[in-house]
Amino acid sequence: MPFIYILYWGFEPNCGDMTEIIPAIKNLTYPELYPKDFYLNFTEKLIWYERSSVLRTLYLVYMIHPFLLNLVWYLIALVFLYGIKNLGQYFGINSMAIIFIQLIILFVIPYTAVGENELFYSVLSGSVFAKTLGLWAVVYFLNNKYLIGFLFLGISVWFQSLVGLQLGLILGIIALILYLKKEILFAKLWKSIAVFLIIVLPCLALFFISSSSFHEHTNLFQELIEFRIGHHFYIQYTAWYHILFFYLMLLFGLIFWRSENSKVFYFLIVQQLFMIGYMIAQFTSNPSIILQTQWLKTTIWVELFFVLGLFKYSIKFKIFNFKPAYLIAGLILVIIVGAWKFNKRKDFNKDEKLLAEWVKLHTDTASLFMIPPQFNCFKSISERSVWVDYKSVCHQTAYLAPWYDRINLLYGIGLNDRRACLNLMEKANDHYQSLSINQIKDFCQKYAVQYFILNTSRAADFENSQIIYKNETYCIVSCKSVF
Repeated sequence: MPFIYILYWGFEPNCGDMTEIIPAIKNLTYPELYPKDFYLNFTEKLIWYERSSVLRTLYLVYMIHPFLLNLVWYLIALVFLYGIKNLGQYFGINSMAIIFIQLIILFVIPYTAVGENELFYSVLSGSVFAKTLGLWAVVYFLNNKYLIGFLFLGISVWFQSLVGLQLGLILGIIALILYLKKEILFAKLWKSIAVFLIIVLPCLALFFISSSSFHEHTNLFQELIEFRIGHHFYIQYTAWYHILFFYLMLLFGLIFWRSENSKVFYFLIVQQLFMIGYMIAQFTSNPSIILQTQWLKTTIWVELFFVLGLFKYSIKFKIFNFKPAYLIAGLILVIIVGAWKFNKRKDFNKDEKLLAEWVKLHTDTASLFMIPPQFNCFKSISERSVWVDYKSVCHQTAYLAPWYDRINLLYGIGLNDRRACLNLMEKANDHYQSLSINQIKDFCQKYAVQYFILNTSRAADFENSQIIYKNETYCIVSCKSVF
């Protein structure tokens, strides 16, 4: 299954969200790299931040051999799928139907997810670690192994704090309800909560002492986060049909699980009660501290229980017979679509990667680059510093404020563009590629930039001696030659 998943969605160990991780790992290995990089210069001064656990974990793997990073993702995928299998078996779903469930979670639900929040994806990020641990925490919780469940949740907080804290809150409240109903002993309850807190509190303490803006629950921080990742936790950026489908899933779940499994039913109730408060805050007083919980991301667990419930319902009432032929047909369909998607993206980022490889071999390690906003492989491959890149963010006001200023200055996009639901990448690229020669000169002189990467169509605006590299899509302009 993981191979089909990679075929369908692709896996780029140097690109996407990994542009925050791979350069940091290389910088730990070779400190002379990235001396002027804006993101790394900020994060390397922190004792702890949101990427620290996954960074240090993957650094140990990278030190053995970089290729092993691919194996780590593959193993996590297997553990995730095995967790889904265990959930299916807990609910009495047969093996054939469980494979269908895995297919839907991996290949269908991402198209309907609220806020583009997914349960699993093809990036070796902290969220993948945390959500896999969270999934297994749910498995153990449902099986009355509360101590192990909260142990897993505590560990997940270290990889992605919100995943573990959100699930910890929901499952903690459910455990309290079960205790009040005398379905769980007090000793089990307090031991589980104690284990969770013992693991989590040191992590939160590290965040506290490392953050220069831990208590700054201000509109500024919230607006900066909204600009960068608002689509993940502001529901107004989600299509209406995704919202409608989500609440249909929730309605089905509430009706079905009420009589089937009290723990799942309580889960949906607690999730939605907090969601109501979250939504009220979003559209009324807009308090930053509430919105920073990013509660919209908990919808991934509602979607999971919907899929499980739908299949259990189908089996219970014999609505659909999961024959091997249907499974084979589904796998063939996924493989065909996956092959089509693979062929479509095989040349995606090709020229960016070629340029990055050339830069690595032909420029000084201390060089500073201006890059197009859509670049997300360049920094990992080239091993060069960039003045700012859209993808790399640290969730602190001390970083986000100057980062936003740089993004606005270089790419010409801001919060109003996000709120107007414009295509940020398209507008940013248009602005960047239309910079005049004088503007480029100003950037080069004011910020000590050595190179500008532009579309090849802009090469005609410069003398041949000013272009040090060119391929079909991009060219590199030497600032030294320009002024």
